Amino acid sequence: MLHRIDTAHTCNRWNRDYAPVLTISGGDTLSLSLKDSSDGHVRPGMTIAEFAAIDKSLIHALTGFPAADGGRSERLNGDEV
Repeated sequence: MLHRIDTAHTCNRWNRDYAPVLTISGGDTLSLSLKDSSDGHVRPGMTIAEFAAIDKSLIHALTGFPAADGGRSERLNGDEV
């Protein structure tokens, strides 16, 4: 089955409390439409002053999140992921 996640499902930080926007199963295909990592804040022709004024807490665009049917959490450096 083909699943799609578009840029309407974008946030700017990882958070395990965010609910998955869909669940995929083994053999499924996932198509993601992604924003650039600055979420559109960095653009060609910007001045140094404009770049310096960007709210850097908002420039980590992440798309999703999908869940994997039958998936399990793992520990990475002591944190559950």
